[in-house]
Amino acid sequence: MTLGSFGLRRRNYDFPPFRPPSEAESLLLYQGEHNFIILNAYPYTSGHAMIVPCQHTDELQKLESEAGTEMMALAQQMETVLRKLYKPDGVTRLPDEEAP
Repeated sequence: MTLGSFGLRRRNYDFPPFRPPSEAESLLLYQGEHNFIILNAYPYTSGHAMIVPCQHTDELQKLESEAGTEMMALAQQMETVLRKLYKPDGVTRLPDEEAP
């Protein structure tokens, strides 16, 4: 099964196929040009994924526009995947802007 089989190809975003990962790779779902998607090692609930910008910044407003655009596209695609896989009643999106 691949995440691409959920019809998530949009622009140049193509999720890789699932495969048995090494321990270091096991939490990385996708590496984009400006962001990456990881699973939480100790999730509060199933499907807890995080979209992390490669650019280190303490405020969302400081993020380069290309990174913000890619982040939103990835969030939309992850929501689609989570809804198809888990069929939740809702999806929560929370920014984590803790100061470094």
